[in-house]
Formats: sequence, structure tokens, C-alpha cells
Amino acid sequence: MSNTIIKISVAIAGLSLSACTNMDFWIDADRKLKAGYAWTLVKEQKPNPDYPYIPAIKENGDKVIYWKLTKKKRGAN
Repeated sequence: MSNTIIKISVAIAGLSLSACTNMDFWIDADRKLKAGYAWTLVKEQKPNPDYPYIPAIKENGDKVIYWKLTKKKRGAN
């Protein structure tokens, strides 16, 4: 299994395990999706504390994200 697929699986698992305790994240995601944002796979990065997020937690305790909502460019699918 590729590294990317493993990271996506971890991110999805983290989202589903945290669904009941991260209402701010889901409200923000819903608002952004309705405003034309889309999920974008990003390289492993620290989350921006100014926006709601659900992190993957590495073995050393660092919080990271692999997906974020970004504004679609005009003409993009």
C-alpha cells in the first residue's frame, strides 16, 4: 500500500473518530464547501490554529494535517 493511501486512511479514520467532538470543524467545512471550496491533499503540515481542524497525531505527539479546504479556481472542476 502506498504512503499516500495510508495517510489518507489515517486522515479519514481521524475524521470519523472525532466527528462527535469537533462541531466547529464540521460547521466550518460545510460553510466552505457551500462557498465553493474543495478538499485538497497537501503535504504533511502543522495545522493553522486560526481555523478549525482535526489532526492526525504522530507517534511523537506532533499534530499534522494532510487535507485542507481550498478555494476552487474559476474554471476548475
